[in-house]
Formats: sequence, structure tokens, C-alpha cells
Amino acid sequence: MRFTLTVIALFLSVSLAFSEKNPLYEGFSFIEKGEYQRAFSTFSSVKGDVPERFAGMGISKYMQKDYANAIVYLKTALKSKKESEKWVTNYFTALSLFELKRYEEAIPYFEMVVRKKKLPEAVFKMAICLEMTGDLDSAKRLLDLALELDPKMLDAYLEISNLYIKQNKLAEAWSVVDKALSLFPDNPKLMYQRAKLLFISGKIDEAEKQLELAMKNEKDAGMLSLYSSITNSKKATKKEVAEKPLPKTESPQFLYFQENKYFLISLVFICLGLIIFSGFYHHRKGLAEKLVYLEELLKKNDVVGAEEILNQIADVMPKKVPLLAAKLYVLKNDFDTAYKNCNNIPDNDKRLLMEGLIYCYFGKKEELKKQIAVVESAGLVKHVELLKLSSFEDKKDVLSKILEL
Repeated sequence: MRFTLTVIALFLSVSLAFSEKNPLYEGFSFIEKGEYQRAFSTFSSVKGDVPERFAGMGISKYMQKDYANAIVYLKTALKSKKESEKWVTNYFTALSLFELKRYEEAIPYFEMVVRKKKLPEAVFKMAICLEMTGDLDSAKRLLDLALELDPKMLDAYLEISNLYIKQNKLAEAWSVVDKALSLFPDNPKLMYQRAKLLFISGKIDEAEKQLELAMKNEKDAGMLSLYSSITNSKKATKKEVAEKPLPKTESPQFLYFQENKYFLISLVFICLGLIIFSGFYHHRKGLAEKLVYLEELLKKNDVVGAEEILNQIADVMPKKVPLLAAKLYVLKNDFDTAYKNCNNIPDNDKRLLMEGLIYCYFGKKEELKKQIAVVESAGLVKHVELLKLSSFEDKKDVLSKILEL
């Protein structure tokens, strides 16, 4: 990453005050060379509670992708007033929390960095944290700022378009993608984003062609998932066409029925109508049965079985999916993904209640207080009472309310 050299350069410039034989200087030198384990060992050899020592150990651990231990050392360093004022130490703390998906905890550290150093990468990652915690407006403002600081930040364009898709603002999403494509015309990620927008807009064939172009040089999970969705959609369309009954032609053998042709035509249409209705009824009945079965699996905490059924109905019942997915990820103990799915629940009243229950289940007391105020301002008296009666200590009761919603 581009920020790494900047960060290390700053640390090294500070450490130049030490003798070259000083372990602190040597430790930062090893970081510069990419020898992170040697750097950690060198910092560990320093005696005493030296803040720079803990900061160096934390950075070494971050570089080795040991984010949990990185946070321990970095927060120890930040207990020192001198170190707490260094944007670099705060930045690595924020990055470590970000990698562990502890987005809410990361925000204050990113804020400190952005105040002191408007690094585009820091602004971008803080925007992601805000988006993941549900503050979409603030996230959008920071993403715009990231692009002001770095007009060629591809990830910012992609994230803004994703944010617009979440809000069902497809025209705005198209505008962002087209602008980015003018800067990066052959970028596979942008071509994939365009394919996604085409698919959402119902232009299946165009989406497939665009995705095939994107996948020539790069393939990731998102692309493969979209390709599968396109394939399934095309198969479903072909099946519908194939299952349509062929139009009946008149046979000479039945010419004597000519005077009753209107009666016969009406009869045929009535029969076809009954057949189509029957097929539709059985299809809907099958989906309804799957929904009932899925709810049962969720109540039994059968995560694997529930996820399998959820994937089966995702394309045909998209409005049902966000609420069910939120329940599933609560069972998986994944707060961020559960909360993220809440954003897409079409029923606003259910969304507000579900968000409050999730806050309660995961012990987020301050967020729950704010949510109760929001629900109260929306005039949802019953929901307010339900949330106020929910206890942080009785997780089983809160889970029951979530699954019943």
C-alpha cells in the first residue's frame, strides 16, 4: 500500500534521533526492509515501558497480519500522551481494528488521523466504517472527500456506486461507473460493476457480455457469483419459453365446428388459464413451504440448512431475503453482516425494530438508546415498549424476538 512507505518514513525520521546501534532505530530499519519478525524481536529486546517500543511491536505485528496482537501493543503505546498524539500510531490501530471488522471501534482512531493528515486511504477506510455502521450520508461525504484528495482512487468510485445501489439510486450509480470507466477503460472491476448494474436493470444478455470481458483478465468471488445468477436467470427464461403450449392450428377434420369456433376458442383459453394458474399456485405454494421450513430451521439454530434454503429463494423472493439474512447472521454471531442486511429490509417499521433488537442482542447499549429514540420519534409505540423490555442479560429472549419478527 502507498501509505506504508509514508508511515515508515515518518517513524524512521523520528528514530534517526537515536544512535544507529539503538534497538529502536534497528527495529524501524528492519520494518523498512520488510523483515517484520526481526523488527518485532528487536523491539522486544528494548527494556522498560518505552512507548516507541510498543508502537514498533504493534506495527511489526500488523505487517505480519497478526491484527489482534497488533492492537494490544498499539493501544499500550497510545496510553502515553506523547504517542497518543502521533497520527501514525493511531492509524495502525485503526487499520488493525478495520481488518478485524471492528468498524465502530476504528472510527475514533481514523478521525484523529484525518484531522491531522488527510490521507486518502484513511478517509476512504473511515467511510467504509461509517457505511458498515449504518451512517450512509457521512460515508458518502467522506468518499467524495477521498476522491477530491485522490481523483484516481478506483476503490472510492466502486464504493460510491455500491452505496447508490443499496439506496436503489441506479441513475447515480451509472453516472459514477461511467466516470470511472473514462479514467480506467479496461479495468475488470469497473466492467464487473457495469455488468452488475446491467443485470439489476434486467439487461441480462448485455450483462453477460460485459461480465465475460471483465473475467478475461480477472476472476473473483463476486464475478463468479454474478455469472451464476446470470446463467440461472437465462435458464429460467428458456424454461418459461419451452413450457409455453404451442398455438393450436385448425384441422380440416374439425371444420364442421366452424360455427362454434368462438365457443371452442373460449374453452381453450379457459383451460390454458387454469393450467397457468395451477402452475403459478404450485410454484407459490412451493416457495411458501420453503419460507416456513426456513423459519423452522432458524428457530432450531440450523445455520447450514437455513443458509441453503435462503440461497434457493434469494433470486425469486428478494424482498424477503434481507430480514431472513439478518436473522441468519445473528445466529452466526456476525453483528456487522446482520446489521448490514437490515439496511435493505423494505418494511421501515420492521427495519427499525430489527436494528434495535440486534443492538440489544450484541450488547451495544449506546446504540440501542439512540435507536429507541429513533423508533419513538417514528411513533412506533409497541416497538418502543418491546425494545425497552428487552434485556442485555437475557440473550435467549432477545434472540427469540428476533426470530419471531
